[in-house]
Amino acid sequence: MRDRLYTFCLIICLMLGISGITHGSVNAEPTQQFVPKLGPFIQIWDDVGSNSGSVVTYNPLHDEYLVVWVTIHDAFSSDIWGCRLRADGSPIQNGWFNIDNSAGIHLGDPAVVYNPDTDQYLVVYTAEISTGNQDIWGRLVNWNGALSSRLYIDDRVQNQTDPALAYNNIENQYLVAYSHWQTSSTVNVQLQSLNAAGNVVNSASILSGADQYRGGPDLAYNSSKNQYLVVYGHEGSFLPRVLGKSFSATLVSMSPEFQYNDDGLIGTNPKLTCHISECLVAWNGFNDSTIKARRISFSGTPLGPAGGFEISGYIENVDHQVTSVSLFKPWGYLVTWDYFLMTSADEGDVFGIMVGFGEDQALGDSFPLDNRPYYQGKSDLACDRSGSCLLTNSHNPVQYPAGDLGISGRLVFTSRTYLPLTLRVVH
Repeated sequence: MRDRLYTFCLIICLMLGISGITHGSVNAEPTQQFVPKLGPFIQIWDDVGSNSGSVVTYNPLHDEYLVVWVTIHDAFSSDIWGCRLRADGSPIQNGWFNIDNSAGIHLGDPAVVYNPDTDQYLVVYTAEISTGNQDIWGRLVNWNGALSSRLYIDDRVQNQTDPALAYNNIENQYLVAYSHWQTSSTVNVQLQSLNAAGNVVNSASILSGADQYRGGPDLAYNSSKNQYLVVYGHEGSFLPRVLGKSFSATLVSMSPEFQYNDDGLIGTNPKLTCHISECLVAWNGFNDSTIKARRISFSGTPLGPAGGFEISGYIENVDHQVTSVSLFKPWGYLVTWDYFLMTSADEGDVFGIMVGFGEDQALGDSFPLDNRPYYQGKSDLACDRSGSCLLTNSHNPVQYPAGDLGISGRLVFTSRTYLPLTLRVVH
């Protein structure tokens, strides 16, 4: 009687782009770093002005990135600029353009999101009309750089600052969240949904009591539930907190307010991204010199240990400021932050760390993403669907006070190795 041993013919795709990972027994922990591959530095923009505040988003239809930043001309004016880059980081001919400018007005703090239904971007930003009067403006930008007319999203005679953006692919709408200053000491989170043409559809507010601050929001959208999640800072007669809410696409139904940090520890400047069944929020911790993070559900409920877990610990004379939280497939989340040596005039770097999906701890230690001499900071990150990302940040190649800031970038990615297993049949 013949015995047959069939083994399945499988192609196993081992995503081994994170260098230094070793595998032993089933229960063995990784013994080395989870560090992504880094491409060469890319000079995205450098001119006689100072350039900073870059944000970036990915366009899957054309397999390219749009980078948006602020160029400061003088004490009176700053503009919003954009530049298209191919997915490999190479520049596109005539791919840079001015998005908005207005003489005597400071435009700044941009946010950008891509709409695949219209093949357009929405860029929103603050416009400082005068002291104590900042508005939220915007522009729709076609994939090739053609511009719509300016959008006056909120031009009330108060301060509106810190815009964040999300795109709703079910309703083909955008959501803008920002800080709305009622007085110098009372601030609400304002929400405005816009249709594809940039017109306001619905509005809502997350209110603060007198002399309380709710602001500096970040956003995510969940298409499976057609709902949004917003996180924001909260200050008053207590240590600063990190709070959040989920709410419907119509902005009518809102969840209770959830807190993510411990009351005994400071939490400010939250950043957010979401995966299939969970989200990760990261924030500046104690005395703004640490980075902490916590997993939360799409409904906003906290997950994991109370107060979250440490991303980057305290280092004397070093200021850590969280700058972005992004999906970095297939491994998890990539958190990036500014590392600034406070005893220097210009020693700043950009660092990152991996956090696994469903994990309440970082995967290994932090690693430098841009630690060239002198100043690097104010980074942002956008990734394609396979996990290749573009990091952008400000960079000064010479020692302060000489030089000025340009916009730099580099690819952050995993490589993939395919190991075929052969079929063996025994008769």
